[in-house]
Amino acid sequence: MFFAEKLDFITRLRRTDGCPLAGDLAARCFPSLTAEDVANDDSWLETPILVPSNAQRCNFLSAIMPMLAFKLNVPLFTWWQPMAGDLSAMSVEDLNLIRSHSPGLKAYFACGAPALIAENINHFHRLANGTHGSYHSLVLDDDAPQSDFDMVRRAVAGSINHLSQPPLFENIAVVVDESLARSWPRKNCISITEIVPETLVPGAPVKFRVVIPIRMAWKTKMSDVNGLSGRKSVAFRPSGVMPMAVLTYHKVQSLTLPKVIMHLRRPPAGLAHLLTLPAVYVGSTRTRLASGDRRLGPAGGLHDLHL
Repeated sequence: MFFAEKLDFITRLRRTDGCPLAGDLAARCFPSLTAEDVANDDSWLETPILVPSNAQRCNFLSAIMPMLAFKLNVPLFTWWQPMAGDLSAMSVEDLNLIRSHSPGLKAYFACGAPALIAENINHFHRLANGTHGSYHSLVLDDDAPQSDFDMVRRAVAGSINHLSQPPLFENIAVVVDESLARSWPRKNCISITEIVPETLVPGAPVKFRVVIPIRMAWKTKMSDVNGLSGRKSVAFRPSGVMPMAVLTYHKVQSLTLPKVIMHLRRPPAGLAHLLTLPAVYVGSTRTRLASGDRRLGPAGGLHDLHL
């Protein structure tokens, strides 16, 4: 019955004839994530939360990444992504104001946490925008302050550590098949190791874990800033990889994920237009199993949409 109802809901999303939403069908198709769900399967703690906007994504990350680091028993590292252009005339107060109004400028790193490559690096080696991986390690710039090196060396599990400048590389582990691992240029990776499965299955393909260094993206992105006199937006160089803990509906297009948690609350004022029928359709079709979807809290945002 559950699968049939979800299929009916997805079918309604595909239609354009104004088919009405049948009662609380959406709420039944996407059960609310409960403490019992997490107790029975702690992988829900690493499941991506899908949200309508980047602003919501950044706000969620600030709360979720410390919890994820605690769950993984590793320290959390953060830093401000560098802004582009000449900032010499900018006061410390203006710089702090930009950062306080632009949560997207903050980057996170927790060893072992799921990560998503956000740049097209090498299509031949399947390192493209949307490739899944996990955070492995950091490489600091030789010119970084000694305090950053000391912080990394002394960091303990569960601690939150803010680096004074971005790392030179974020090393990301990706899983590839044997043929790709054998042909991988050794100069373009940190290590290549075979993954030994817990249970040997005759004929199962051999997988390898390749650790690759990723720099910050060369292209800049714009971030809107409210409250800064004479400046409405700033350009910054984002990292080439992002945490998978929270993603936008737009970002997960074309991805297949084991599980997702959909944020279906009414968006804040000014962002209501971002929770659309296409966005809900994208989120509801990312998993192969009907039981792989949950929602975070009420689904009030759906009541403003017309199916």
